[in-house]
Amino acid sequence: ATKDELDMTLAELRANLRSPTASPKLRLDMNLEFHRRFALPFACFVFALIGVPFGIQNQRSGKAAGFAVSIGLLLIYYVILSAGKALGQRGLLPPFAAVWTPNILFLVFGIYLFRTTAAEKRFFLFDMATRFLAWLREAWRRGNGAP
Repeated sequence: ATKDELDMTLAELRANLRSPTASPKLRLDMNLEFHRRFALPFACFVFALIGVPFGIQNQRSGKAAGFAVSIGLLLIYYVILSAGKALGQRGLLPPFAAVWTPNILFLVFGIYLFRTTAAEKRFFLFDMATRFLAWLREAWRRGNGAP
């Protein structure tokens, strides 16, 4: 039985990508997997790049707003990654672009956050999260009959 691309080592992926006997679908899946193995660990660096400015800014906005923004960013990253992978599997995006797009977008966002923090400006996301949480608290109070 042949190995699935998820079970192959990097050396096996590289060797099979060069093999003329691999089907185009398998070659595409192996190429996506090859890039994914480098893109996902790189995402740790990207999120650290985003997290430092958020940690500095978070002192003024409270823990709930920081948590809400963090969960929102993770969700956005995952949606972009899933969409890219789906487009890559259909052949609509090259494997590199399909897997690396979320990292590139979030890297640009991280650089923006660093520049904003260096200029000692406040992030618009914290203001939005704080307003949204206040709106949720107010809606919850109204729904429970609280004054």
